[in-house]
Amino acid sequence: MQSSFLRIAVAAAVVATSSFLSDCTHAVVSPTPVMRPASEGVPLLGEAHGVIAEYRTLTPSSGPSKVALGSDGNIWFSEINVDNIGRITPSGTITEFPITKAGCPTRVALGSDQNIWFALGCSNGYIGRITTSGLITTYAIPTVHGGPNGITSGPDGRLWFTEQNVDKIGATTTTGSFTEYQITSGAYPLDITSGPDGNLWFTEFMGNKIGRMTTTGAFQEFSIPTKGSFPSGITTGPDGNLWFAEQGVNQVGKITLTGSITEFPLPLCGGPYQLTSAPDGKLYIVCSGPSMLATGPSQIASLTTSGRPTYFEIPTAGASPIGIAMGGDGNLWFTEYNPSKIGVFSFR
Repeated sequence: MQSSFLRIAVAAAVVATSSFLSDCTHAVVSPTPVMRPASEGVPLLGEAHGVIAEYRTLTPSSGPSKVALGSDGNIWFSEINVDNIGRITPSGTITEFPITKAGCPTRVALGSDQNIWFALGCSNGYIGRITTSGLITTYAIPTVHGGPNGITSGPDGRLWFTEQNVDKIGATTTTGSFTEYQITSGAYPLDITSGPDGNLWFTEFMGNKIGRMTTTGAFQEFSIPTKGSFPSGITTGPDGNLWFAEQGVNQVGKITLTGSITEFPLPLCGGPYQLTSAPDGKLYIVCSGPSMLATGPSQIASLTTSGRPTYFEIPTAGASPIGIAMGGDGNLWFTEYNPSKIGVFSFR
């Protein structure tokens, strides 16, 4: 069966056609990992502080997408172009694990079971799990072609995910029991995170709103003041508010737990896509670079909670970073989609 959908997993935000394959509901594979030593880390001083090093993925043009810290202290990432889940140690050794289900692994998250969970957005629709030893299990979501994308561990121990193609928010137990909740038509929910209030917060890429959902499925939406902002990544900030990237207008927004929104300009950040909080009390944002939605260079930006930005050049020009997360080593780890590299920003 053939179908197509707007594939927002890549920072270029282009329209791509995807083949939806008819697969079995549940599969387990124990792949043979491939190892490589850390040999390509080249440090570069940032504008204000910090050192950036980069490591090439094993598979060329693999399209590393999102990153998450694992329970083993390593960083785990998705490779959207080649259907792999990757792992990189703090010292830079990379291992790749192939997924038997073809389907564009997008976001990754640490689950309550201490495994890494991921969404397969281009297939019939699967949520996957990988253990720290590399054993992969996939579960089909109830709505075929739902387009799962964002994923996070919820306060109730379930994995919560967005279904961008059908305007739903889904949840699954760690054993694969699913529940789906319908939201407003045309919302195109993209990213999702657990808030400090015990609710799930998500971005509506086409709806230009931020959504909030309880663990029982009740939801409320808050309109973003700037039209056409195309909100993408969302995370809890160091101040206890929710912060989100506005890819289409080079801004970052803050929403309080009661729904009040403030926006901050990032004029030198082309296409802010994903963001995370750091121990220095700032937010760090990946600027994906020029696309059909945004202009400006691809780099890393930091932002204080009062809205003061700082920018850091990435060694590889046009890197298109689209995922970022704090590592267990106290450093920031990010993906570079176009040259297929993993970057690390070391504070100094």
